[in-house]
This record gives sequence, C-alpha cells and structure tokens, in this order.
Amino acid sequence: MSFKLDDKRKSILKEEKDILIIGGPGSGKTTISLLKAFTYIEKHSINRGQQVLFLSFSRNAKARIIESAEKFDKYKNLRLRLNVQTFHGFFLEIVKSHGYLLGAKKKISIVPPHDEAVRRIGRNEDDPDWLDELQINFIKEGELIFDDFAPKALEILTRSTRILELYAKKFPLIIVDEAQDTDALQWGIIQCFVQRTQLLILADLQQQIYDYRAVVNTERLNEIKEKLNPIEFNLETDNYRSPNKEILLFAQDMFNKKKLDGSYKGVQSFKYSPRNNDALVVLRRAIGIIYRESLKETSKKPESIAILCTTNVGVKSVSRLLRDVNIPHKYQFDQVATNISSRLIACLLEPVLDDTQHLLFCLFIVKEFFSSKGNLKEVAKFEKWIDSIKEDKKVAGTFVPAIKKVIDTVKNQKFSGSPGKDWRFVQSTFKNCGNKGLAEIAKHSENLVAFNRGKNIMAGLTKSWDANGLYIDARGILQNALVETQISNTTPKQSGISLMNMHQSKGKEFDAVILFEHPYTCSFELRGDSQDLFKIRKLLFVACTRAKEHLIILTQFGSNPSVLR
Repeated sequence: MSFKLDDKRKSILKEEKDILIIGGPGSGKTTISLLKAFTYIEKHSINRGQQVLFLSFSRNAKARIIESAEKFDKYKNLRLRLNVQTFHGFFLEIVKSHGYLLGAKKKISIVPPHDEAVRRIGRNEDDPDWLDELQINFIKEGELIFDDFAPKALEILTRSTRILELYAKKFPLIIVDEAQDTDALQWGIIQCFVQRTQLLILADLQQQIYDYRAVVNTERLNEIKEKLNPIEFNLETDNYRSPNKEILLFAQDMFNKKKLDGSYKGVQSFKYSPRNNDALVVLRRAIGIIYRESLKETSKKPESIAILCTTNVGVKSVSRLLRDVNIPHKYQFDQVATNISSRLIACLLEPVLDDTQHLLFCLFIVKEFFSSKGNLKEVAKFEKWIDSIKEDKKVAGTFVPAIKKVIDTVKNQKFSGSPGKDWRFVQSTFKNCGNKGLAEIAKHSENLVAFNRGKNIMAGLTKSWDANGLYIDARGILQNALVETQISNTTPKQSGISLMNMHQSKGKEFDAVILFEHPYTCSFELRGDSQDLFKIRKLLFVACTRAKEHLIILTQFGSNPSVLR
C-alpha cells in the first residue's frame, strides 16, 4: 500500500512528543497511526524485545486494525514489532505475569462472565461481601473476573516503579484507540506511562456513545489534553470510508440538527405498514436493493450487510423475521445464557457412568442458568430438588422426568465421533423432551456457533474422541474454549448479514447498513433523552457511519422520528 501524505500527516510521522489525533469515522486515524508505528519502528531501530503497542476496546476493533495493517507492504517484515491488543488483553497480561506480587498464591485463572453471574446471585457488583469474596478467591485460588483486570493491573503498575519502567521500555510508543471512551481505570493505566513513553491518542467525541456509563467521563478528552499537553492534529473533515458517497454528510447533518429534506448519495429511506408481514417485506426489499446496486456499481455482491436496531429486543424481532423465511444471518446473543446452556449439552456428551450423578449434574447446571438470571425463586426450587434426589426422595413435576428421559436417550445412543453431529443430536433430544422450559433453556446453545464461537470447542472434542473414543471432560473442554474466546484478541472478518444493536456496531464497518426502527421494540427516540435528542443523534451518527457504500433507513408509517426530520 502506498500513500500520498499531506503536510499534516507528514508532521504526525515526524513528531516525537505526545500526539492527539481527533477525527471522525473513516477519517484515516487508524491508517496514519499504523504508518506512524511502522515509521517509528524503522526510525528508532527498536530491538527484538520491544514493540509498538496499539490498544483497542474490542476484538472487533483489533481485527479491523490488523486487517488494515496487513495492507501495508512493511507489515510482513515488521509485524512482530507491532502488538495490537484489547485493553482487557493487555491488563490480563500484566496481572498474569505479576499477580503473585498482590498475594495470589496460585496461577491466575479467569472466571468467565457466566460463572461470575452464577456466583454473584442476589448481590450487586459493589456489594461489600461480593468484593470480599472476589479478593479471597484471588488470593487463595488466583481467580480473576473480567472487571478486576484493570484495577489489579493498575495496582501493580502504581506500586512497582520497576515493573512500570520495564513495560515502558518494552513499549516505547503506545497508541490508544477511542480514548474518549476510556474509564477512570483505563485512563489511570495510560497515565502511568506519561513521560516514560510516547503516547499517540486517537479520539472522536461524536462517537462517545458509552457516556451513559458512570465510569465513562464526558470530560475525558479535556483531561487528556491537560495531562499530556499533546501536539494536536484534527482530521475531522477527512472521509476515506465512504469518499464517493454522502453517508457521512447525512450523518453530520442529522447530528447537527439540520433539516433532512435533501437527497444524499448512498442514503435511502423507506416506510413500512405496521401489519405483521410488511416489516419483512421492506427488509427483503432493502437487502435486494443493496445487492442490485452493489452489482451495478462494482460488479460484485456486497461482502457484509449490517441490520442495526437501538435495542436487543429489536434485534431479536428482526432475527425472527429473517429466520422464518430462512435468510441466513448472524446476531449478537446473550452469551451468559448461551454458555451455560452449552454446558448442559456438553454434560450429556460425556459418558453416563451413573444415572443419578448425571441427573444431579444437569440439575445443577439448570440451577446455574436461573442463578445467572437472578431468579432466586427458581434457584431455591432446584436446590430443593437436588437435595431430595440426594436423599433418594421423590420429586414432583415434569421437569426432572424430562431430564431423565434425555439422559436415557443419550445414554443409549452410539455417538458418531463427529462432534458437530453428536452435539446437534443432544440438542434435538432436548428439543423433543416434552418439557417446554427445559427445551427453551437448551435452545440457547444454538447460538454457540454464531461468529465461529464453536470452532475451538469442536476441535477440543475431536481431540478427546480421537484419544479416548469418548467425549471425556466435554464440560472442561467447553470451559477452556469459552475463556480463550473471551480473552482472545481476534475475531472473524464481518461477512454476510449481521444483526446487532447500534452500540455493538461501534468499531466495525460494513459494505451496507440497514437501520431498522419500530416504535415499540426499537424506537429512534430514547427514554430520558434531552430535548434536542442528543443521545439518539450520537447513537445514529455512529450507526450510519458504519456504512461504506449503502445506508438504508426503515421506519414505520406514523412513527416519523423527530431526529430524522
């Protein structure tokens, strides 16, 4: 990849002081930052033990950064000197290496969010007894929840100047993506490196959509300026994501409350009737338009289409519409419910050595499912059933007999040795068990394969089968794969049709974006918004600017959201 650099970008490459780059979506912040990284590596001849660190918020953002880096001719030779990580991944690295200094007596292990939700039942995240339990488990067992990565890492860096200096020497240049959304802990860790390493900060206040969280400070950018006194570069007027379209112009006009009565190249809007099938009709029409126009303009089909809603309820409703007519798509799902449900499937893949013991395993997993939801009434019911079975007492109702029926069916099944096939067999057995509640819980496991979640799990199950002719410790294999997925810094490239809420779309880009509005399930008017609709304008600005070529907005007749007038 070759570049024609203007004077502003040439200055960024030469600058040795801390830098703040302010720019909108598609303004080239990532590209110039990567070029700065490669230039820095060559100019300073950093040794084998040093790297440029590029910190991002999500695995999706990391994937996008690496995808951009691979386009550089220099990447092949310099890639080992570039370390792109999520904040979580970097903080975990620090704690894993030095957690013993905080008193951890065992090797650091991760408690996945679904297990955290189970353990915390009935308590808030800041309840003193829960915080005490976390600290005790960290000291005795080395167990760490995701929300403790940052505070533990900050404690290590602030208490040991020597360790901090080692990290500063290892990373002489640190690039921070989406700095406006850093919380106090993340910003505190970045501050540790001030005057120890060069910092390149990327920010865009128009994309600060997480400021509803108490830990995210809307004044963060001012704090950055005050603390670093950086050399500032403004790229807000540049647009490389959709340079031949007026998608960014539309988003800016909407954000700035200009009257949207003009025609914008690349932007279309349609209305649908509230009658049941009309939403599906207009969705299919929008997808068809995107395919036709993409073929007409580029002679290629679009690689990626996103359908975005303001709420998860809206995402689920759109998914149902597409599923009913067999339109393939992917969507962001309830990972806690999915992971616990998948544990139930894995349990039934394991050899049934004792019927009662396996029944107890399954009941305990279902109890965890309700525990993660905070449903104390259901948890108490399952605890009572578990105690009754241990005491060989009869249990009333249809739930326990349904699980027994599943265990009997699976126990008598000769597995094929193909994990995918055998996994689907167990799923179908639950589906046809005759108990609606149990079938619904097991149904969540179907989401496991979304965005290639099941790849590592199936590989582990295959290895176990090849070694034993059985799926020994299928639950352990599942757990290890899920933890690896949670802390992994990689994510598949966006392709096909993806459904998600607008917050989840941040950091991604798609060939085309469809914004779907429904006045009851996913309205374009947010509860508690200001009179000038500032929150929804920011959210829609981010959602619109995910599109590279096509943006289609679908609203219901009679809805007429104020933000689009």
